[in-house]
Amino acid sequence: MKTKEWVARRPQHLIARIVCLFLAVITWLCVMRVADPICNGSLTGVSLSVVNSETVVYTGVPESDTISRVRVRGTKAVLAATKASDVSAYVDMADLQFNASLAEDQICEMTVYFKTPEGLLIDGGYTVRVRLKAKA
Repeated sequence: MKTKEWVARRPQHLIARIVCLFLAVITWLCVMRVADPICNGSLTGVSLSVVNSETVVYTGVPESDTISRVRVRGTKAVLAATKASDVSAYVDMADLQFNASLAEDQICEMTVYFKTPEGLLIDGGYTVRVRLKAKA
């Protein structure tokens, strides 16, 4: 007799199990979100380099070849583990619109690109002013 009752109630047990599994997953996601929230932070002294500079002579990339402060966004654990040396910044001279016919120096705004560790985002866009002249 008990076997017949159990077989008759089997679909109800299955639905209850699925609902419990769904609630467990939602609870786990909420706890993980609270335990490791997404935060904003900043890194100081990120090194800046120049790539694809074969066609021009440039000066004026920040004198210290570093970016003083970079705003970043990531989880609390990633921000705590990230140092300025883990992030690299570069200016790509291939994007340059240089007029070689001008004798005077030209000043251009160049976009700074970043390579970051997994889970870390750069918050905002960065540019640097570069003084350029044609290679002799």
